[in-house]
Amino acid sequence: MKKSGLLLVSLFISVWGFAQTDLFFTSYNTPVSGVNLTSSEQVSVEIYNGGPNTVLTGEIITFYYSINGGAPVMEQFTLTSDLFAYYYQPFTFSTTADLSAYATYDIDVWLTYPNDTYTANDSSLNHLVINGSSPFIVPNPADTFYLGTTSNYFSFYGAGTDFLSYQSVYFIHTSTSDTLFPSITPPDFPDNISGYFDISCTKAVGAYDVYITTSTDGLLTYAGGVYVKNGVDLGLWFNNPHCHGENTGYASIYPYSYSGAQTFTVSWSTGDTVYNVNNLFPGTYTVDVTDANGCSNSGNFTLVDPPVFDAVLHKIDSDCGQNNGIAWVEAIGGTAPFDFWWDWFEYNGDTLSNIGPGSYGVTAYDVYGCAINLTANIFDALTLDVTSTSTTCGNPSAIANLTVLNGTSPYDITWSNGDIGFSADSLAPGLYQVIASDANSCQGSLSFQVTGTDAPNISNSVVNQPTCSTNPNGSIDLTITGGVAPFSFQWSNGTTTEDQNNLTPGTYQVIVTDATGCMVGQCFSINDQNMFRQDGYYAQLASCGLNDAEVWAYSFGGVQPVSYQWSANAGGQTTQNATLLGAGFYSVILTDATGCTDTMNVSVSSGGFGPYYGMDTYVNATCGGNDGEISITPQGGSGIYTSVVWDGTNNNEDLLNANSGWHTLSITDDLGCQGNYHVFLESNIVAGQDICLVTVDTLTGMNLVVWQKDMSATNIDHYNIYRETCELNGFEFVGAVDYDSLSQFIDYGANAMVQSWKYVMTAVDDCGNESDFSPVHKTIHLFADRTQTTSVDLSWDSYIGFGFTEQIIWRHHYTTGWVIIDTVPATQFTYTDVNTPNVDSSEYFIEVYAPATCVSDRAVNHNSTRSNRNTVAAPNNSSVGELLMEGNMLVYPNPSTGLFNLNLSMNRSEAVQVQVFDMSGKLVFNRKLNFNAGNSNYLLDLNAEGNGIYQVVITGSEQQFKSRIIKQ
Repeated sequence: MKKSGLLLVSLFISVWGFAQTDLFFTSYNTPVSGVNLTSSEQVSVEIYNGGPNTVLTGEIITFYYSINGGAPVMEQFTLTSDLFAYYYQPFTFSTTADLSAYATYDIDVWLTYPNDTYTANDSSLNHLVINGSSPFIVPNPADTFYLGTTSNYFSFYGAGTDFLSYQSVYFIHTSTSDTLFPSITPPDFPDNISGYFDISCTKAVGAYDVYITTSTDGLLTYAGGVYVKNGVDLGLWFNNPHCHGENTGYASIYPYSYSGAQTFTVSWSTGDTVYNVNNLFPGTYTVDVTDANGCSNSGNFTLVDPPVFDAVLHKIDSDCGQNNGIAWVEAIGGTAPFDFWWDWFEYNGDTLSNIGPGSYGVTAYDVYGCAINLTANIFDALTLDVTSTSTTCGNPSAIANLTVLNGTSPYDITWSNGDIGFSADSLAPGLYQVIASDANSCQGSLSFQVTGTDAPNISNSVVNQPTCSTNPNGSIDLTITGGVAPFSFQWSNGTTTEDQNNLTPGTYQVIVTDATGCMVGQCFSINDQNMFRQDGYYAQLASCGLNDAEVWAYSFGGVQPVSYQWSANAGGQTTQNATLLGAGFYSVILTDATGCTDTMNVSVSSGGFGPYYGMDTYVNATCGGNDGEISITPQGGSGIYTSVVWDGTNNNEDLLNANSGWHTLSITDDLGCQGNYHVFLESNIVAGQDICLVTVDTLTGMNLVVWQKDMSATNIDHYNIYRETCELNGFEFVGAVDYDSLSQFIDYGANAMVQSWKYVMTAVDDCGNESDFSPVHKTIHLFADRTQTTSVDLSWDSYIGFGFTEQIIWRHHYTTGWVIIDTVPATQFTYTDVNTPNVDSSEYFIEVYAPATCVSDRAVNHNSTRSNRNTVAAPNNSSVGELLMEGNMLVYPNPSTGLFNLNLSMNRSEAVQVQVFDMSGKLVFNRKLNFNAGNSNYLLDLNAEGNGIYQVVITGSEQQFKSRIIKQ
C-alpha cells in the first residue's frame, strides 16, 4: 500500500547576524519510499523566514529539483502575502515526478533567492526515494556507523512486512565473513524494526547486507543497508614544500575517535610520533593512528616538488631631486598565480611607481608559497659601475673604467688615486673609490677592488646561518689563499680575528691585508631565514564551562626535535598539543635540539557562539605615559554578559589609562561561555634624532658620529647607530649609546683610509619602540698622491648631511705643524699642492664647517667635520715610511700620568732625533740623543704638558719609529 503521494521537503531560512534573510535547507519532513509509487508524485517543500526582515508580497523564490542527475525542473513562487520573520509557508511543485518504476531515485532540491545573504547552503538537498514491490525493507534512514562504537541504534522501514513476527536479524559484510548481531527492541508496528549493536575495532569497514527473517515473510534482505566506517578520523592535512628541492613540507593530524577514546598513538613513516611533522622533502609518506580502544586508521599522502621559482627585480632610479623612480618584479618559473608584497606598502602589485631614493624590499610568492626576497635600491644620486683589470702586488699597472648609469652629462669624475675622467690607470691591488658629479651637481660614489694575481684571495669560505635568536650562532669561516702571510683582518663589526662566531643576522665586510700590504675585501650576508621561532598555534575551542579544548603549538626553523613546556595552568604538559584545557590564557616555551627557545602566549575561547568584541575607539599610548585607550562593545554569546576583564584584574568594559603592549581581554556570558583575546595597544611613534655631523676623529683616526640630543626628552632610553653596508644604501646596526652618555659614537669597525662611510641613527624609547632612520650623513674621504717632486695631488668626495660653502685644506709637516694651505669652494673636489716640503712626509686632511655647533655633551663641542688624514712620502724616497722601518720601539707605561720609558732596539749605534707632537701638530719635545746598537732606554718626561694624545717620532739616518701615547 502506498504511504503517500506527496514528497515533503522542509526548507529553512535563517539569519546569522545579517540584515537580510538567509535561505538554507535542513532535512526532509516525510520520506516517501514505499510500495508501488505512481507516475504523478509531487515534491513539496516548506520555507521558513529566520528574520529579522519580512519577505514582502511579490518577492520571487525560484525552486528546482532534479531526479538521478537529470534535467532540472524549475518553478517560481511569488509570495501572495508577506512572509513575516520566523514564519513558515509551504510550497508544492505543480510538476509531478514519475516514480512508478521499481528503483531507487536520487532527488536533489535547491533554490535561488535574490536577497539571500549566504548562498553556499542553498546548493543542494539530497534524498533517496525507493519504490518497491511488497514486501521490501529500507534503512530509515540509510545508516552509517563507526568501528569501536557501542549501542549503535538502527531502524528499518518495511513496506508490506510483518516485523512483529521477526525471528532473526543480522548484518553480513558484502565482501568478508564479518557479521554483526544486533539486539532487537520488540517492534510495536509491523512495518518498523529497530535495535542496538556494538562494532569491535577488528571488524571490516564498508557495506553490510541486512538479513531479516520473519515467520510471515520469510527472509528479507537489503543490500548495503548498514555502512561501517573507520572509528578513527585522521583529520590529515599537509602542505607541499614551498620551493623546489626544499624540506619545508609539513603535515598534521587532528585525530578524532568516534568511540570517545581521545588518546592516540601516532607513528609516521618518518619515525616521528607527534601530531605534526615538519621539514619534509618531496615524496610519499604514511601515518598510522591508534586510539585507546585499539581502533586504528592509516593514511598516506604525497608531497610534490614545486618547479623552480625565481624572481628578478628591475628598477629605474629617480631623477635627482624628484620622486619618479620605478621598481618592478619579474617572476621566472614557478607556478602562477604570483603575489608580490612590498615592505611598508599596503600594495601587492608587481610594480611600484613614483618612488624616491631609498631601499624598497619586496617578497615574491608563487602558488606554493615559495618566497623570493628582493631589494630595490633607488637612488637620486648617480649610479656608478666600475670594471677593472688585475695586476700583481706592488705593480701599479691595473686599469679601471667607470660607467655612469644615470644623470646628465657632462660629468666630473675623480678617482681615489688622483686620476680624473672615466678611466684610472697605474693601479696596484687594493681598495679604491671613485666619485662622480653631473651637470646638475648630483653626486655618486662607489668603492671597488682591484684584484692581484698574487694578492690574498678569499675563497671557499663557509657561512653558517644562525638557527637561534636567543643565542646567536651564525659563523663565517674564512679560507685565505695566495698573498704573503701573515694576514691581518679588519671586520666591519670592529673585530680583527680571521673567523667570526656568534653572529646575528646582518651584513659583514672583511678587509684582509697580507704582509706586503696587498688588500682584498668581501661581504657576507647572515640571514634569519632558518632561525628557530614559534610559528603560531591552532586551538580546538572549549565547550562552555568544560575543559575539553586542545591546542597545538607550531615552530619554524631551528634544529629538530622540538620540546614543549606548557604553563602551570595547562598542567605543565610537555607534548606539542596540550589537552583538556578550559577557556583561558596559557603559554608554552618551545626549545629546539640546540637549546634555542621561544615563548608563545595562547588564548582559548568557548566554541559555538561564544562572546567576542567590537572595537569602538583606539588611542595609542605614549611610552611610559599610561594614556592609551581601547573602547569595546561585547557581542555574540547569549547577549547577557556577566563580566568583562582586562589583564586579569580590571573589570571595566573599556581599557583606560593603559600602557602600550599586549593586554588580555576576557568576556563571559551568563551561560559560562568565554571569549578570550590578546589585544595589542600601539605606542605613539618615537620622535627621531638627527645626526649633527660625522667626522674622522682627530685623536683616534676613527669615524665619529655626533648628535645634539633633546635634553628635555623623558622617555628616550638609547640611540642606535647604523653604518652603510656593502649593499648600496643598506644600513647595519653598529652600536648603541645610552641617553645619559656622551652623545657621540666612535666606530671602530670602519676603515676611514679605504672609503667614506654613510651613517644614520634612530632613537629608542623606554618601551623598546624605535624611531625612523635619520637623514644620511657621510664622511669625507681624501686621497693624496705625490706626482712630482714639488707637488701633491689631492682628491676627495663631498660631505653629505648639511650644506656648506667652502672646504679648508690642511697640511702637516714636522717643520711647520698643521697649517691651512688653501680654501676652495664646496663644488671643488681636487687640488694640487705645489712647492711641498721635500724632506720627510706630509699629511693632509679636508675640513668643512657645520652650519651650527654640535653640543654632544657639556664638555665637548663639535663645529666641523674632517676627512681622513692621508700621508705622502717625501720625493726621491728620502724618508722611510712606517712599513719600511727596521728595529723596534716600545713605549711604556702607556697611558701614563707623565713619565714614559722609551725602549729602542737599534740595528747599529747612532744619534737619533726624538720628537713629540701634540694632535694639533705642535712640536712639544725635540732632542737629539745617542743610542747604542741593541736595546737602549730613555725616560721621556711630559709632566709639563696637558693631558691628551701625542705622537712620538724617532728618526735616524735610515730608520724611523712612530708611536702614539696617552697622557692622562
